[in-house]
Amino acid sequence: MNSLFYSLWYIQIIFESLPISSSGHLELIQRWLVWYKKIQNKLILTEQVEHIMHIPTLFVVGAYMLEKWGYLLLDISKYAHTIIYISILVFTANACTGLMYYFFKILKARGKLFMPLWLGFLVTALLLLSLYSAPLGVTSMPSLLQAALIGTIQGLALLPGISRLASTCVAGIWLGLTPLAAFVFSCTIQFPLLLVAVVRGLWSARKSKDISLFYPVTYSRTLLLILSTFLAYLLLQLMAYSMEYGLFAQWGWYMLSITILAFANRKYLKSIL
Repeated sequence: MNSLFYSLWYIQIIFESLPISSSGHLELIQRWLVWYKKIQNKLILTEQVEHIMHIPTLFVVGAYMLEKWGYLLLDISKYAHTIIYISILVFTANACTGLMYYFFKILKARGKLFMPLWLGFLVTALLLLSLYSAPLGVTSMPSLLQAALIGTIQGLALLPGISRLASTCVAGIWLGLTPLAAFVFSCTIQFPLLLVAVVRGLWSARKSKDISLFYPVTYSRTLLLILSTFLAYLLLQLMAYSMEYGLFAQWGWYMLSITILAFANRKYLKSIL
């Protein structure tokens, strides 16, 4: 079971840098493994374990943020107003995401929230394909209202199969941001969410037996984690390049094919919620 867990972890680390819904793909992979009798049961991950699994992604996004915003920290007095404004935008966006999170949590508790995985994949595909007709944005920084809307869209990405990276980037472009600005802002609002999730996961793990999945930590597993993290960083840079040069929409065709596969096997694929 630990080998399966680590295999899924490597995949998640890499897929987190792509606009394809990493959690949806992990669910799809496990369902297929059960279907083809490669594994007996699907691995159920607790919220604490999922939070800890985001540690590599935290480093990936953090490194990218340092590259994009590091110059602000080198002269805080000069860029104080910019730092404050960006902080307000990030807080606003993630506050809206938080509201969506608790809204979905209430619906789920009442048994009124269900969305098949294939439908989430389809939403992601259509969002990405919509970029072919999106207007060329000229704004390098969102307004407060735009940040709130992007944060709300980020909250919708909590639904199964909807990619957070894809949905927030597409929303940013349709709201008038330049493609690269939309990508950078998407990563910027993701970083504090990752940080909070990792801290919560590590704090909860103190008294949890779920962290046994991470053991034993062998040299080979550590090496593969490092390689996966490095590859994820390279892919994130590649996604930024694809956004800047209008290639991001092509991922929509991939997501459309995954949608068809998930829909064709919908009897065996349940929602990840």
